[in-house]
Amino acid sequence: MISHKGYKRLRWLRIAVSVVVMVVMAVTIALGYHTFLDSWQLVPAVLAGTGVWILMWSAVTAFFGRIYCSTACPLGTLQDCLIRLRNRKNGFFYTEGRPRMRWFFVLIIVLAAFLGIGSVVAALSPSATFERIVKAASSPFGKAAAVSMLSLAFAVISFIVVAAIAISRGRLLCNTLCPVGTVLGAFSRLAIYQVDINTDKCVGCGLCTARCKAQCINPSSHTIDVSRCVVCFDCMASCPNDAIGLKKGKHQLQWPMLQTISTEPTAVNEPQAN
Repeated sequence: MISHKGYKRLRWLRIAVSVVVMVVMAVTIALGYHTFLDSWQLVPAVLAGTGVWILMWSAVTAFFGRIYCSTACPLGTLQDCLIRLRNRKNGFFYTEGRPRMRWFFVLIIVLAAFLGIGSVVAALSPSATFERIVKAASSPFGKAAAVSMLSLAFAVISFIVVAAIAISRGRLLCNTLCPVGTVLGAFSRLAIYQVDINTDKCVGCGLCTARCKAQCINPSSHTIDVSRCVVCFDCMASCPNDAIGLKKGKHQLQWPMLQTISTEPTAVNEPQAN
């Protein structure tokens, strides 16, 4: 199993990759150019029927879960940047998933794509939302300057909604409204390597839950909702006991009765580790 320091290095590597992808996409969108980074976004890839990118991300998800959401999705990286504006003394907390709501939005975008209602697809597509925000922000400059007042207003509203949700509830947007996240989350349940808690090592400090911006770590049952986990390595890098990490299969307890050790509620709200 990878050590605490190893997960810290992986976390910084993930951050570096995600920032490079977001910045390159933002600059090229502002200048009116397109690169393969635009094509490999999942909604455009599915709409264009680009099998190579669909197969690539399907394979990556089959091995490591929703790592696409924390590395390749520019809107996800933008949310991570906004999350840093959150008061670091206020840790995150576990919340129950909303599967019905999540699949409702998947149904909406599928029907909209089938009926050719591009505005609805653009409203729910994370890559289209990011592009809309960048074009509005760069409108006084570059080749992407021609935006209507309606488009500008929609972009401003989109950014305000994204920022408000990210700062207050972390990756809730990805785990409730984003259809890409929902579909990838369904595949993540079958991933070969999944984030798992070794309860033989866990001391119930709550640091992993406090750092989990996806709010998917249940401290009471020591379980992780992998369908919502974006594999950002934040929880793994914060655990001083190497009790949480990527594992092939679930950890087998030496003492099975420890599976449901309860954790004090206050532990979940401890300050986030640096």
